[in-house]
Amino acid sequence: CAPPTVWPQPSKLSLGGGGDGACLLFSAQLGLARAAQGSESGVLVRAMARYNATKLDAARTCRGAGAAGGLVGACVAVSPVVVSVADASEALDGDTDESYSLHLEAAGAANGGGSAIVAKTTFGAIRALETLAQLIECGAGGAMVINATSVDVVDTPYLAHRALMIDTGRAFYPVEYIEAIVDAMAYAKLNVLHWHLVDDESFAFGSARQPALAEGAFHQGAVYSMQDLEGLVAFAKDRGVRIVPEIDMPGHARSWGVGRPDMLVRDCPSSSAPPMDVANASIFETVKDVLRDVADVFPDASIHIGGDEVKTDCWDESPSTQAFIKAQGLTDGAALQSYFERQVVEFVASELNRSAVVWEEAFVHWDASKGAMPASVVVEPWRLRGTNRSVVAQSLKAGHRTVYTTPDLYLDYHLPRAPEPAPPLGNQLGADWRGVYQVDPFPADDQYIKALTPAQQANFVGAEVVRLYPALARICPSLPAPRSVPWCVMLPC
Repeated sequence: CAPPTVWPQPSKLSLGGGGDGACLLFSAQLGLARAAQGSESGVLVRAMARYNATKLDAARTCRGAGAAGGLVGACVAVSPVVVSVADASEALDGDTDESYSLHLEAAGAANGGGSAIVAKTTFGAIRALETLAQLIECGAGGAMVINATSVDVVDTPYLAHRALMIDTGRAFYPVEYIEAIVDAMAYAKLNVLHWHLVDDESFAFGSARQPALAEGAFHQGAVYSMQDLEGLVAFAKDRGVRIVPEIDMPGHARSWGVGRPDMLVRDCPSSSAPPMDVANASIFETVKDVLRDVADVFPDASIHIGGDEVKTDCWDESPSTQAFIKAQGLTDGAALQSYFERQVVEFVASELNRSAVVWEEAFVHWDASKGAMPASVVVEPWRLRGTNRSVVAQSLKAGHRTVYTTPDLYLDYHLPRAPEPAPPLGNQLGADWRGVYQVDPFPADDQYIKALTPAQQANFVGAEVVRLYPALARICPSLPAPRSVPWCVMLPC
């Protein structure tokens, strides 16, 4: 039997013995040691029950293995695995410690201290449970075995923010489908689901304060209620996944205008997807109501407010917008976008007590003459291809926490056909996407990155892969990747 493998590869993995039938026989259920302060985490208790009932249950995991599995004659039973966390808090945010250690040994091992999972937090322990589950394979007679006589893992994430974006503004995902995606993320230890809720095509968010906006959904069955969202937030948290919601604006806003025509510019006839009518002061109260609803249901400290691909030519054609630009002393459509973003960013911070996240255009077009973009704003560059990290460096230098993505990391690619070599970076949408695995989100030798101070580099928090259309096989392909590439700690597989 081959040595067990874990995805993503842990920081340190040591296997003792193994081969020639020598292995650990896993049959015991998990035990829980109380945290230092004597309390227990409900999230951890549920996670242990979930793993005990599924991946760590031989009747389910190795069902049908029969005699086809490896030999178990020389296997010895693993000692009971005790799970211990130092802090039973269930706070899950960008600073949550997900490190852990895992030790497995045979029951009755000489000088042994017993098998154990040790973590600082509940969510580090959950990552360890996934590693444990991946170490197990099926032996003869449906037994669960680990092809080693001892295991030691010490693991910590390469990136604090390991995200997948889904887009329900262009394609509706049933709740059960999103749950399956979150489960897949947990298997790969991804910890942020960036949820692009609305776009030109559909307004899928069931706003309690502005219910008419849901008329812009694909159909009334394609709207997420507040109850749906609350359930998904809880489901994701139980798996160590934060949900960062995105309400994209002032562009990508056509669906807002179905139920509320006054939200969009109406005097630029050449545009099929007009942006919001920023010159109309009344739209801001609607925007604020939607964001209040978002804050009510999504507890995360960040709310993504979009800001990408605004069709400013529509504002250029609109007489009413041009009159407003002149009255405000602005120069052009880019300055008008900055005017809009500034108000939304300030509202998110002052009333909702959250940090706004913006796409790179909002950062690039920000009018610094009216005041710098607040350092609390998280910037997400996305238009750079290949090895260019220029906007990433600009954002880091300005003191913003920065999350990197790129069209090179879009998962809307054909599945690979082995044994063709992986394509070079710079794939076009629809290409064989094995090139995704070649992307290093933060290359230390990049000319822009090298010019930054260590303190500026420390603002880089992570990266994100993007899935626009709902095909779970495209999110979780059975595809090996080089374990030496840092990206392998992020990509779901």
